[in-house]
Amino acid sequence: MKDHADVQASHERFVRRVVKEEVLWFLRSEEDGLAACPSLDDESRTVVAFWSARAYAKRCAHDMWEGYWPTELNLFDFLFRQLTGMTGDGSLAGTDFDGQFHGLEHEPKELKQELIDAMPDVMFERYRAELQRQFEEQG
Repeated sequence: MKDHADVQASHERFVRRVVKEEVLWFLRSEEDGLAACPSLDDESRTVVAFWSARAYAKRCAHDMWEGYWPTELNLFDFLFRQLTGMTGDGSLAGTDFDGQFHGLEHEPKELKQELIDAMPDVMFERYRAELQRQFEEQG
């Protein structure tokens, strides 16, 4: 098992990079959709994996995720669509899994809050305004 400090450092890198770049990556296949696996802590729950760089996602496109390809997702949609949906279906989010599929598993609400807390105030206000605009458009 990989050292907890290593996977924690990978997660912290994920948060910093995703907030800075405002983009993240997941693996997708035509047959199965997003790359997911059973949780190590609770096999009844699914972990959907996300990465802070395309290269990190690509290195996991083997074994159980052979035939999957890296796909980009903007941070706004991740926060307010993907993580919200995952909360509803009980999935967990995995961050920056390495080539041996080691990484941390997070409750979507907790990861969402951690990413929001890492944002500069101006970025948070921009996201808040965009969310408000989208709500108003939907009526």
